[in-house]
Amino acid sequence: MTRRPIIIADPTIDQHPALEAWNRRGSTRDKLATLEVWRNIKNLQGYKSLVYRLVFRDSGRPAVFAKHCQAGRGTVERLFYEEILPDLGVSSPAYYGSLEEADGSCWFFLEDVGPQRLSEHNPVHRALASRWIGQLHQRGTRIAAGSRLPEAGPARYLAHLHAARARIRRNFANPVFTEEGRAALLNVLAAQDRIESWWSSVERACAGVPKTVVHGDLQPKNVRVREETSGLALYAFDWEMAGWGVPAADLVLNSRGSEMIQVDPEIYLSELGGQWPNVDAATIARLCTVGYLLRRIAVIDWVSMQLDFDVTSMQLLHRDVTRGLERLT
Repeated sequence: MTRRPIIIADPTIDQHPALEAWNRRGSTRDKLATLEVWRNIKNLQGYKSLVYRLVFRDSGRPAVFAKHCQAGRGTVERLFYEEILPDLGVSSPAYYGSLEEADGSCWFFLEDVGPQRLSEHNPVHRALASRWIGQLHQRGTRIAAGSRLPEAGPARYLAHLHAARARIRRNFANPVFTEEGRAALLNVLAAQDRIESWWSSVERACAGVPKTVVHGDLQPKNVRVREETSGLALYAFDWEMAGWGVPAADLVLNSRGSEMIQVDPEIYLSELGGQWPNVDAATIARLCTVGYLLRRIAVIDWVSMQLDFDVTSMQLLHRDVTRGLERLT
C-alpha cells in the first residue's frame, strides 16, 4: 500500500526550515502554497532523513523535493548528484544544489519528476528498468569517483551480519524477550554463525564480475517514470545506500517476495554490450540469488535495531538466507 504524504497548508509553513534552506541556497524569497511531508522516520539513532515536497505559491515555479540528512548521512548522495550522475548519462532528476548547516547536517534539492511510480506488472516498465539498470552498471565501471564510494559488495553485508549478531548478543537479556523468545534468539545466533561459515560461497558467486556503481535500494518507491517527447523515461533517486561493488544488490529475477525491481536478463545483458565477457545469463541468475541474500541480511540488521523486534520474523529472515546459501553451495 502506498503511503500518502501529509499535506500542510497553514501560514506557518513559510517559516519551515525546508523553505528557509531553499531560500538561503538560492537567495530567493519564495513562499509556499503547501508543504508535503513525505518522510519523517525516526530510529534509535535519531531520524534517518526528512523529505518534503515544496509547492510554491508562484504557479510558474515547479515543485521541488527537499531532503534533510544528519551530519555524515548525505555525503554519498551529494557525491552522486554532484559528480557521478552527470558523468553516467542515465536519466536522473535535476539537481538544484545543496546547503550545509552549521551542525553538519545537509539539505539538498531535486526536481519533482511527477507522481507515476514504476509498475512491476507492466512489461514496458520492466523493460525500461532493465535497460536503465544495465546502463547504470555498464557505464558505472568507468566512473573515476567510484573509488570514493562505500563498499557495496559482499563485505558490506557481512558487516551487516556482524552488527546484527553483536546487537542481539548485547540485548539478549532485555526484559521484552520471554524465555521462549530468548530460546528462539539462540537459534537466530546459531543461524548467523552458519551463514558466516558459508560466506565463501557468496564470494565465489561474485568472482570475476566487474565492480561498478550500485544503487543498492532499487525499490519501486524510489523510482518514477515520466512520458517525454523522446518516450518513457525512468528516474531513480534515494542514493543513500549506493556504493561500489559487484552489481548483485541491484538485481532480482523474480520480484515475488522481494521489494526490489525485477529485471529482464536478456535486456540487461544487451545493455552491457558484451563488455563484461565473463557475465552471461547463468551469471546474472547467480547474482540475483546473491543479491536477494545480501538484502535480506541488511534487513536483519535493521530489524535488530528495534529492541522489541518480532523474533519470529527474524527467524523467517534467517531461514530465507540459509536456504538461498544452500542453493549456492
